[in-house]
Amino acid sequence: MTVQEMHYAVDQGLQKVASSVYDYFLPEEVDFWLNRAQERFIKQRLGKVSDPKRLGFSETTKRLDDLRLIITSDYEDSVVASTAPEYINFDLPIDYMFLVNARVKMYVDHCGNPVTSSSPSTTRDVRIVEQDKVYAMQQNPFGKTKPDYPLAIIFDDEVRVYQDSEKFILETLYLDYLRQPVQITLSSSIDCELAEHTHHEIIDIAVKSIIEAIESPRYQTTSIEQQQSE
Repeated sequence: MTVQEMHYAVDQGLQKVASSVYDYFLPEEVDFWLNRAQERFIKQRLGKVSDPKRLGFSETTKRLDDLRLIITSDYEDSVVASTAPEYINFDLPIDYMFLVNARVKMYVDHCGNPVTSSSPSTTRDVRIVEQDKVYAMQQNPFGKTKPDYPLAIIFDDEVRVYQDSEKFILETLYLDYLRQPVQITLSSSIDCELAEHTHHEIIDIAVKSIIEAIESPRYQTTSIEQQQSE
């Protein structure tokens, strides 16, 4: 659907539910509710907790198709490998929204020799943990960062990955992530970039959100209708 068609569908949805109560909304107001609905739709599909059906976006083909157009694969950020720091701060991409997968390229030596950038290289998945637990885990010989499963936290606009300079040093972070979608804007003719089959669901969320905001007790977006939407 084009942005013009989505605006028309929102107007029709409001008129259908509430007759002529909603006579006129500014285009900028409809843009706001569509973008808010788009963001809510993404968050609902992302994880099992936020998804009404408790599936998560990668559990079914339908969920993957819902978000496939905003998945970015193999973003990378590199540094000069060094044994000096305890950790490396890698930059997140500027359009980052949610993490799908994180991996690091590292240099490892299993023969007891000092690790350098000439040592054998490998790529391993990163173990993302909570910030308040990372320092305790680093003191735990069973939980600390290891070549097979390096420890990391996400904060601000960075991913901090911990290394053990006696065993491995880091060079490159690879990310698969959900990027921020472009904002739906009628005045600039910017359409929703999510898959076509999601547009009606986004419109339904927008209509329900508008009604909830204006007539709060009358229609809640946590209603059975929303939980059963697909």
